Amino acid sequence: MVVYTQMRHEMRRVCILTLTALLSLLILLVPMVVASPRALAATTYTITDLGLLPGGQDSYAYGLNANGQVVGYSGTTSGKAHTFIWTPSTPNGETGVMTDLGTLPGGLDQLRLRHQRPR
Repeated sequence: MVVYTQMRHEMRRVCILTLTALLSLLILLVPMVVASPRALAATTYTITDLGLLPGGQDSYAYGLNANGQVVGYSGTTSGKAHTFIWTPSTPNGETGVMTDLGTLPGGLDQLRLRHQRPR
């Protein structure tokens, strides 16, 4: 009888701890959802293949502006990476043209530094 009573007390304690944890989680999450109705709205994104410069096997994007223009770099036939700007056919469109800007003095680190520079 003593073991049975101890088991009941232990099960009761575990249930109380579980309920306390769930209530704590609800207390934390409810204000976020209520305070931010936009949190319920789904945000959608579109991944766009920007393409490659001639002879390139890979390309990387580093920056995006409000019109949807993208800057980055791509491999080329010569084996050197060239910087590019990709301009959409329409603002923020999904099709566009990649323009080869050549190499930057100082290499690709300049592209990274220019993109990371605070404005």
